[in-house]
Amino acid sequence: MSTTTLTQAERKQIVSILSELKDDGATFGRRHRRRPVRQYMWIKRLPRPDYSKAAAFKIRSEDVSLKGLGFVTRRQLAQGELVVAPLQFREGGGMLVLCRICFCRNIGDDGFRAGAEFVETLPDPNCKERIPQKWLKLAWTALPNN
Repeated sequence: MSTTTLTQAERKQIVSILSELKDDGATFGRRHRRRPVRQYMWIKRLPRPDYSKAAAFKIRSEDVSLKGLGFVTRRQLAQGELVVAPLQFREGGGMLVLCRICFCRNIGDDGFRAGAEFVETLPDPNCKERIPQKWLKLAWTALPNN
């Protein structure tokens, strides 16, 4: 599976954007300000009773806030479902980011517009970390109908 590889400049830009965002209340009805960050990346859908294994697929990120990520995908995702974004940095290292799907709306031929909140992160200095067992256990109970 490929992961997103960011240049040092891209990493600095994302860190800069995140550090500029302040938890200062709603903007246009939102709890946190969004900043556009358009980039292709891979995420992993965690296994659930109706999936035999974690499935990786490509998304296009649209925006980021202090608490989450907006993106476009070809796959329909269920509200409450957990996904993992494995980030790898060009200068070395990376992280795993556990995200919970907040919504997923059909936008026609472009697929689905989804929003995910950040739940937890795990440093991945060698970019070889496996998804933690506790995250896998969460995936089985994340959806309300399980």
